[in-house]
Amino acid sequence: MKEDKNRKVPDFKDVWTHISTPKKYSDLDTMSDWVKSIIEKVDGTERRILIVDDEQEVLNSLKEILQHEGYRVEVATNGIDALDLLSRKNFSIILSDIRMPAMDGIELCEICKNHPQLNRIPIILFSGYYDTFESAADFFLEKPLDSESLVRVINKIFEKYQAIEDKGAIGEKRRKSKRFEVISIDKMSHPAKIQKLLNFFWVFQPKKIPLFKLSHKSDLAIDTIRAILNIIEKHDTALIVEDSPILRELLKSEIKFLGGNSRRIFDTLENVKENFEM
Repeated sequence: MKEDKNRKVPDFKDVWTHISTPKKYSDLDTMSDWVKSIIEKVDGTERRILIVDDEQEVLNSLKEILQHEGYRVEVATNGIDALDLLSRKNFSIILSDIRMPAMDGIELCEICKNHPQLNRIPIILFSGYYDTFESAADFFLEKPLDSESLVRVINKIFEKYQAIEDKGAIGEKRRKSKRFEVISIDKMSHPAKIQKLLNFFWVFQPKKIPLFKLSHKSDLAIDTIRAILNIIEKHDTALIVEDSPILRELLKSEIKFLGGNSRRIFDTLENVKENFEM
């Protein structure tokens, strides 16, 4: 494989964006893609593994093994492609070969461990060569990889970091509300203007969404929009939906089927309408 010297390491930016509503709720493919995008942005860090290797046969084999174990897997053929994926998606573990074109596993590891958004990700390096090297990787495995040993190491990593996250979440829960909320709006309880605005689905960080993005198709007063944002301000992210039992159940079903944590994603504020009284 020819090395491309002109390719650049991608910039890392906030990926939280507006997610368009499916045109038809009955269109399962559209709904599945839409829910996948929610899971990726909100709940996609739990069991997602990035495999990096320039040998397609190795990628296919490792992907099959880990998917069989219930992990969500994506692949890259070199370090630069891996960084491109890391700039757009969240991963729990990076599993990388050492010797690759364009950017090898050692370089990839060094970049990740020195990047504020990536240094938390455990990295497993593997190689078929007996090399003496210094690396910040968390684990090293020799090729050919033994599937049982690989799965055992990955499971231990998840157990370790899940325990750390759970411990941190207890203290965090005391200081702030949940990370993600689904806010349900009752059509019959609010003025038509407000309902017109809320006929959209949004996943966002409130402080980073300009007011005009909420009001560009509405004649809502700025004060009303600010009131809506203030309700959501305490949450890191929010998904605003119409109060439709059928849609609600469909979303729950799809989230569960696609591997997301429906309990965390679909945490509903029952008394939100009281907060909208002006």
